[in-house]
Amino acid sequence: MYSRRSRPSREILLSLSANHLHDKDLFSKSDPYAVVYKEENGSAEEIGRTETMKDNLNPNWTRKIKISENLKMIKIAVFDQDSSSKKTSNDDYLGEVIIELQVLLSSSLLRETSHSLSKNKSTISKSKLQIFAYPCTPENPARYRFDFQGINLVNKDTFSKSDPFFEIRFSAPNSTTEITVYRSEVLDDNLSPNWAPFIIHKDQLCAGDDRKKVKIVVFDFDGPENFELIGEAEVQVNCLHDGLILPLLELKKLKKKTYRGSGLLKIKEATKLAVSQEENAH
Repeated sequence: MYSRRSRPSREILLSLSANHLHDKDLFSKSDPYAVVYKEENGSAEEIGRTETMKDNLNPNWTRKIKISENLKMIKIAVFDQDSSSKKTSNDDYLGEVIIELQVLLSSSLLRETSHSLSKNKSTISKSKLQIFAYPCTPENPARYRFDFQGINLVNKDTFSKSDPFFEIRFSAPNSTTEITVYRSEVLDDNLSPNWAPFIIHKDQLCAGDDRKKVKIVVFDFDGPENFELIGEAEVQVNCLHDGLILPLLELKKLKKKTYRGSGLLKIKEATKLAVSQEENAH
């Protein structure tokens, strides 16, 4: 007699962003973070949380939350961080979304969906939470270590030098949505920045497909919600290697005869780590 082998459950990564959040701070803007909970039998258990975005009412969080597709209900709540404590009760509550997971996955796997953030059932809020869900590959726990350097970046500031940082993004299939998977630190007054090396999981970097193209975008930081494009480069993940130099381009200026680019991005290191290397790296 044959027995049907059940398919192992997948793990899902949630990428979160929000806009038009309520400002709870008097002299600055809210410092929002999101917490994902498992809803079961009337109680909520925290699964994970994003990083905090300082002074930002339209956060695009880069930390992804891993969940099991077998969960029935999840709650995603957004808070304004007011203390260094991990207790959400010490922070201002900005709203939440409660979602049946299978409904979410049937409508938004590899596609972004928007949900209203509400404080109670009777209140209609302008605040929106965007969710992009994509599958993990647990059989492939690969990670990458990268070290990036900017070279001769164009200066966007009049009375000083640019304050550059970069983001790594990939495009969602059949969509114009770009998922931000990593954001570097800002280096003040520096046109040839050496950003800190970092380690990123293959699933987060490129949804597990190293043939996927990623976009590396360099900005001049003028404030949490105010930054100016310096230039961008697009490359397949499996083409990244030590010593690779990519031209940074501002695409809208390409037709100008006088435009010579916005500087260079050097990949000082691009290493695929074995599990033992990952442990040593931490």
